[in-house]
Formats: sequence, C-alpha cells, structure tokens
Amino acid sequence: MHRLWFCLCLTLSALLFPFSVHAQTFDQNLNGLNPALLSSQAGLGNDTAATEQNLLLSDGLAGGQNVGLNDSIDRGRLDINQDDNISQIPLPRSQSLVTDALTPANRQQIAITPEGADQQALGGTLPLQGGGAGRQGGASISGEPFTPLGLRAGKFIIRPSLSVDTGYSSNSTNDVTGSGSAFVSVTPSLGIESDFSRHSIAFQVQGGLDRFASGDDTSDLEVITNLTGQYDIDDDTAIIGRFEFAAQEDDLTGVADDPLEFTTTAGIQLDHVIGKINTQTELRFSRNVNGDFVDAAGILQDQDDLNSSLIGINLRGTYLSRQTLSPFVEVDASREIFDEDTDIFGNERNVTALRGLVGIDIDRGEKFNGEIAIGFEQNLIDGSVIEDFGAFVTAFDLNWSPRRLTTIQLTGSTTLDAFPSIATPGDTTYDFDLNVTRDLRENLTAIAGTGLIFQVDGADLGTDTTVEARLGLEYQLNRYLELALDYDFARQFTADGVADFTANTISLGVRAER
Repeated sequence: MHRLWFCLCLTLSALLFPFSVHAQTFDQNLNGLNPALLSSQAGLGNDTAATEQNLLLSDGLAGGQNVGLNDSIDRGRLDINQDDNISQIPLPRSQSLVTDALTPANRQQIAITPEGADQQALGGTLPLQGGGAGRQGGASISGEPFTPLGLRAGKFIIRPSLSVDTGYSSNSTNDVTGSGSAFVSVTPSLGIESDFSRHSIAFQVQGGLDRFASGDDTSDLEVITNLTGQYDIDDDTAIIGRFEFAAQEDDLTGVADDPLEFTTTAGIQLDHVIGKINTQTELRFSRNVNGDFVDAAGILQDQDDLNSSLIGINLRGTYLSRQTLSPFVEVDASREIFDEDTDIFGNERNVTALRGLVGIDIDRGEKFNGEIAIGFEQNLIDGSVIEDFGAFVTAFDLNWSPRRLTTIQLTGSTTLDAFPSIATPGDTTYDFDLNVTRDLRENLTAIAGTGLIFQVDGADLGTDTTVEARLGLEYQLNRYLELALDYDFARQFTADGVADFTANTISLGVRAER
C-alpha cells in the first residue's frame, strides 16, 4: 500500500510540475512590457535597468520644441494618458494636471509632453501599456489580486481596455470663452506586447471620443498608434526602434469644428556599454501636418504655414557608478524645416536647435530614485529678422517613498516655443508638478496633486501663470473592473488679464481591462 501511494504521488508531481513552471513564467510578465524592452531606454536614467519614472528631455516633434533629453511630443499636440503601474505617481511629468484625467474638458487644457509613470522612454518614444483609461492609480502595491492578466496568445499578451467617464465641467474648453457643460468620454484601447526570452516588441492603438452636452465645441476625437521594439545584439549592445502616429483635434479658441492635426514620429537608437560608460545614440524624424478650419466669421483658414519636418540626433553618456549617483552628459542637435520657409511677412523661420545638459541619475531603489539635469538650449533662426533665442533649462523627475504604500513625485521641465515668429519670438514654458499617491487599502488608492505652469513671453510682454490641482479616488472592484472619482481645478492668470479663466471639473468613471 505504501509503495502504491508513493508511486501515485510521484506521478501527480510529474504531471503538475510543467503547469507550475508555466504559471510562474506567466506571472513574471504580467505587469507591463517584457523586461527586455524596459531594461534599455533612451532618456534619463537608462544606463542600467530602467526605472519606471524616466524623464523626457528632448526636442519636440515640431518646431524645435524641447522638453529635455529625449525626443518627445510637441507641446499642445498630443495628449496621451496611460495608467501607471504599481505604486507609481498618477500624473504625467510635463502634462498639466487637468489634462491628465482625460475627461473631455480636461483634454482641452494646455498639454505639454505627456509622460505617465510607466510610460518608458525608448529613444523618446512612449510605449503605451495597460490600456488607455487615462486614470493614473492602477493596481495597488500588492497587485496580484487586482492586476489585469491580459490574454495570452502564444508568445504575446493582449491587453484590451475600455473607459467611460461622465461628469460636469464649469469650463468645457478651458479657456476664456468656455461655458459649463456635462460630458461623456469614451476611451477604448488595445495593447499587444511580446513575452520573448530575448528581444521585444510592443504595439498599442488608443482612441478617444468626448461629447459635450452644450458649448461651441461639442465633440473631441483622437486616435494614437504606437509601435516599439528592441533587438539585443549582446549583453552590452541593443538597438531600439519606434514609430508613432497620432491624429487629434487641435483645440482652437472660438472654432466650432476644430481641425485635425497629424503627427508622425520615428526613431532608431543604439545603446552600447563601453567599459563603465553607457553610450546612447539616437536618430529621430518627425512630421507634423495641420488641417484647415472655418473661423468664427465663416472663412476657411488653412494652417499650411505650421506644417513642418524635423530631424535630430541625440548623444548621451552615463558613467555606470556602483554608488547611488550616476552622472551623465547629453548633447542634442536638430533641424526643423517648415513647408513654407517664410512666414506671412516673408521672414525666414527654419530652426536649428542646439542643447547641452549635465545631470545625475539617483538610484536608491524604491525608496528614492529619479534624475535631475540642467543645461542650456539655443534656437538659431534662419535669416536676421526673427531673433535667435535661448534659455537655461532644467528638468527633473524625483520619486520618494517616505513610507510603505505612499509615493511622492516631484517633476519639472523647460520647453521652448515651437513656432518662432515676430509675434512670439521664443516663449519659454516652465512646468512643475507635485503629486502624491497613497494606497488606503489593497484595492483603494487616493491621489492628490498640484502644478504650476509659467509661460514667459519672448517679447517681454509678461508671464502667464496656470495653477492646477487634482484629487481622486480609485477603487478596484476586481481584477478587471475599476471605478474612479476625480476632481480637477485650473486657474490661469495672463499677463494682460484678457485670457484669464477658471475651470472646475468633476467626473466619475468606470474602466474595464482584461
């Protein structure tokens, strides 16, 4: 009898062992992209395994607009909002707090280069993961009971999601002409990511449709697609590629039917470790096309003068220190060429942008990590009528966990004007955010944030200031269903007082993700 029982146990163990190994491998790849894809990135702090809060400090897609060290989305052009991963801060570093909620009213607020907590900067790209709900708390720290698993298809994981938000905004367009309106926002998303032992690839397509009950602009539409991939040549060398296409309505004041704006970006990057130096070289290209619109007087207006192409190169070297601090140096050069080389007054305006930065990567694990950089940027304008302009730039992304289940994030960026002209000769924008998340329970997260945006007029006409704040609660009903309650506040003070506005928005949303 004892021999029979022993044989039976041995047989069951042999049968169950492969399933346990498969489950373990599967769980290791649930939270986001394949580790191989996340371990080598362009941007601040990608010299070793990437932290989940990387800082984009680079040339904007159109207009030589620079938001730090790696290629990013042109300010006010692309409004990507993604869910954060476990224990990450909810608000993108350089996007306004109000836009972060991805409600219709919020989506029309001033947007500056979005970057969510688990959006990784592959050569400046923003791989979208975990769906497009636009809320930012995500799963709790313990994660497992409330983390969506995705659908496995061979070596790939498919992550579909759908968000529906409804609420009311006191200023539906977030500008001086805005009026109060109820709204509903629908955001579907589909992500596919690889689960290879080496190399990686990820794709996501996200849509957004906002509908207002009243106001001049009663709808908003956007579609964003993103493809990233990494090929590991050896342990010290990797090639990273990216491609992104976005079609989004360009929110214009006083225009009932906003024009579409199309942005295409592509880049290829080589990461290579030489001794104790991690080198990163990125070539990038972007194309921006603006659609026509009918103004308040009923006259058709084209925006061909804003269409442009940009090509750039980014070089970075990071000293791989075994200590907490790793210094780095980065230089960037780009050339933006407008389809119309001159403005309406015949002035040349193509731009050559040069930037140099020095910075420190900080890594004390989950307790304290991030990066900070300072430098100078100069935009050289063709011709002699429109003056060259430059500014000292700083960018930082610091994450601190003073106690378990609490995360504090402090971020800042400097952005130079994308469209130089006599009217706007080199505006500079400084954006600062302070955000706190606290896991009250395993499935309940509280979110609070505040932000300041200073836009300094290049013609010495003063500074516009925007103050923002956000409060939110996220409740995970189960692994696949989440409820979110958000309140957003924005107050803009313009130098001349003409365009001052206030906006209060409250929304209740439900998100389903497989």
